[in-house]
Amino acid sequence: MNAYDAGAKYVAQRNRTVSEVRKHLRDKGFRPEEIEAVIRDFTDYGYLDDRRYSADFAAYGAEKGWSDRRITAELEKRGVDRETGRDALAEYEGEGGIREADRAFAIAVSIAGSADVREREALTEKVKGRIGRRLASYGYSSGIFYETLRRLERYLEEEN
Repeated sequence: MNAYDAGAKYVAQRNRTVSEVRKHLRDKGFRPEEIEAVIRDFTDYGYLDDRRYSADFAAYGAEKGWSDRRITAELEKRGVDRETGRDALAEYEGEGGIREADRAFAIAVSIAGSADVREREALTEKVKGRIGRRLASYGYSSGIFYETLRRLERYLEEEN
């Protein structure tokens, strides 16, 4: 199998970044000049587009409730530079996507609801801990956590 066919087979499985394809072909033992020719052709044909990949991944991560920090970190693991990742997030939010603070709040409301918390007084340390652990696992900062708790408390007060 030549580099072009190996690259096409790899890209056909799912969207890939330039870095992922380059690594895959390098691991398969292809020469650097063969790899770069494949990358160039695939980019020219639109099979590889890190900006499009980042935009799709930003929407995917946001829908899962991940923080901006986690989304950009995941993109960096896939070889996308930080600036492209941040641009994709800004574009996602600019097109009506869910803001980071709203994603964190939705997670908090969901956890509070599953714990049957309907008023501020019922928001125990145990529930706050569950919210904090979930937000931390999704990459949210402690600042977002405290902001989310304050917002949740206001929300619970307004609901009653």
